[in-house]
Amino acid sequence: MKNSITLGYGAICRMSYNKKNVDVRNFTLLEYRRKGVGRSMIINLSQIALSQGFIPVAGY
Repeated sequence: MKNSITLGYGAICRMSYNKKNVDVRNFTLLEYRRKGVGRSMIINLSQIALSQGFIPVAGY
């Protein structure tokens, strides 16, 4: 990717007590907060989890 910058990162983590649910989490760099970056990451991570048959849970 040309001229790319990192805005933050995200993760999808399996929950040990419920195999159907996954924890969807992210971290956005301070200078990119309040601009919809974190929301977009959560939406995209949730869509990935759903496409793999999991139920995404954010803010666990």
